[in-house]
Order: sequence, then structure tokens, then C-alpha cells
Amino acid sequence: LFIGDITIESGTLDFNDQYGEIINRLSISSTDSKTVDFGTSDLHLESYYYTTSGLTLDASEATIYLDGNNSRFRANPTSDITYNKVIIDGKTVFDFYDHTIDTLEVRPGSWLSIAGGDTLFLNSFKAEGTLADSITIKSADPGVQAVIKIESGTVEGSYLKISDNVATGGATFSAFESKNEGNVSGWDFMEDTTAPEFISGYPELDSLEGTIAYYNLKTNEPAYVYYVVLAEGATQPSAAQIILGTDAS
Repeated sequence: LFIGDITIESGTLDFNDQYGEIINRLSISSTDSKTVDFGTSDLHLESYYYTTSGLTLDASEATIYLDGNNSRFRANPTSDITYNKVIIDGKTVFDFYDHTIDTLEVRPGSWLSIAGGDTLFLNSFKAEGTLADSITIKSADPGVQAVIKIESGTVEGSYLKISDNVATGGATFSAFESKNEGNVSGWDFMEDTTAPEFISGYPELDSLEGTIAYYNLKTNEPAYVYYVVLAEGATQPSAAQIILGTDAS
């Protein structure tokens, strides 16, 4: 299904477990009785608005992708609905009230912005950025904390920039290689003291041209790799000398 917009005001809509690419937004409005079944569909949305009463919604098996750089996920507070999985691959603002997302995944380079004073109820949370593409977690209202609440388990985020946020609910929230940008509580900002490791089979020599060696490298986490090429029988340099690109002399 490739659609510009969907607005549902009454009646029944069954996505019939189909893939859906909704270019702009899915909007559920009016107070008339209506039933919507997402089934097991993968729905790619710019924005999702549910701002009304009279709705029976089954989102317990679908995956919702918020792909835009100005996405909004707004859900009415009058009903308690569980969403199976939501994936953010862009910049998204949540006005979420009392609903629950079973699994929320924020992809590298994305923003999770929650309306100030709102609580985002989750059962699991994945936010693993990279050295090149960190993840931003913040309040949509600067200076007003928003809340992420998970009842149990462990959240281990990486390469996060967090501000105006409270992590609570019984789960343990750890942020590795991350930055506390102020007005944050409940997160443990952890120093990563474990060195990266090469994946099996690496480093792999690609080619050798005179005094220049080209290698293929793959590590288990983002890393900087330094090496020097030495003449046969030369004294092995120290790690500090390798980083400087020198030999042992």
C-alpha cells in the first residue's frame, strides 16, 4: 500500500497484514465508532495522530516505522493501547500519554523527543548509536523533563546525547560512550573500559606495495586502528609510538 495520507473517522479498516508506505500521515479522528486492525503489517509513517475517542485499535503485532525528519507520534489519553514495535529512523516527537510500546528502537543518527511532562511507557528499549551517528534523547520542551519508564530489565544504550530526561520504573538504564547534556536523572553514564577486539579473520592484508601495507579491518565496536610498517628485523615500537606513526627509534 503506497498512500499519501489516511484519515479514519468512522467504520472499519483492516490493514490485512500488508506492507504500508504512508508518505505523510495516518490520522484517526472524530468521536464516531471506528475499528482499526494493524495486524502484522509493517507501516512506514511520516506521522501518526490518534486524537479522539470511540476507537478500537489493535496494534499488538504490527511494526510502525517513523521515517521522517519531522515525525510526530500523538496518541489520545482516553484509551490504554499497547503498540507492538516502533522504530525511529529520523527525528520524532512523542505526545504519548498513557499508552505502552512493547519495543521501541531508535536507530543511529535519530532523535527521540518526548513532550515535556509526558511519560513514555516501554517494555524494552534499544538505542545504540555509533561514533559517527549518535542518538539524541531529549524533551520537546527545553528545561521540562520527560520520562521514560520501564518496569524491569536492563537498558544499555551507546553513543547517546541525553537532556531533560528521567529514566525510571525499576529497570537499570546505562549509557556507554554517551553525554549527559543536563537535567537528566536515572541514567548511569558508564565509561567504556573494555578495548575493542578484531572480528575473527581480521586484520586481513589486502595488498603490500613497497613500504605501504593496506589492510581490511573489522572490530566488534567503533574503534580507531593505528599501525606502522617496519623493515624486517626492526625493533617493535611501543603503542604510543605506533599512534604517532613512528618506529622505535
